[in-house]
Amino acid sequence: MEGHAQGDRIPGTMRFRTITDTPLNPLSQVFRESRLTRMMAVLFGLIMVGVGGYVVWSSGDWFAWLFPGFASLFVLLFGVGLVNTFRSENWLLRYKPPKLLIKIRSCDNHRMPDDEPVVMELDTSEIAWIRKRRDTIVTSSKDGKQTETRTYLELKLRDENLGDLEQHLKDERERKYRGFKVLHYPVQAMPGGVIRVQWRGGSTWITPKVDNAIAMLRSVVEVRPEVAERRDFTVAPADKAAQETQILELARLGQKIEAIKLARIRYGYSLSQAK
Repeated sequence: MEGHAQGDRIPGTMRFRTITDTPLNPLSQVFRESRLTRMMAVLFGLIMVGVGGYVVWSSGDWFAWLFPGFASLFVLLFGVGLVNTFRSENWLLRYKPPKLLIKIRSCDNHRMPDDEPVVMELDTSEIAWIRKRRDTIVTSSKDGKQTETRTYLELKLRDENLGDLEQHLKDERERKYRGFKVLHYPVQAMPGGVIRVQWRGGSTWITPKVDNAIAMLRSVVEVRPEVAERRDFTVAPADKAAQETQILELARLGQKIEAIKLARIRYGYSLSQAK
């Protein structure tokens, strides 16, 4: 903050650190992307490549190479993701009493500069309560509707002003990068001073599970009952502003293709306009 040296804390405010400025205490409890989950995805892809290759070899139908070719791309994509889980940047949340660190950048974007403020530091005394949240998200598909379940950790801060966090999240979403950027943002700033951290669902699978994080903090923070909500993005709200909010919400959830599709349907936009 202006007028304070980096690392100085102003009482009642959250602090943001860069990756290089964040002390990674070896005794802290760490929650990160699961290596096993991505390893299983790579293994599944390799099996599909093998099966597809055998079909091509036994049938002599060279057009059948399309299937193992697609499977190979799948293996490459998840193979890169698997390698990323072994990097030091692979963590979402770290806890060493009384400090809680939350990283707003996906570990898959580890190649982006390390000198940007993407780590939020909180003291547990700043947290009013925590809870588990489970959302059932319904979006459109070629077959009609598709359903996905996502699990979150929600933290309610005593100071409900999340302006700094909202600005850092906005900067991270809009940040230009010449390399490949994964459009996954695991942290959201919600109304009422609530921070929502994506735990499982979509492109993320954090381990240990969210119940472990809640159990870890139970002795120092109030735990609220779990909440569950079904959110159907195939039904358009009557209010135009609510329709726009719904489209932006899809984008924040990482469902950018669905958000573009919805914008085209509701506003008659071309592909470039919807993007």
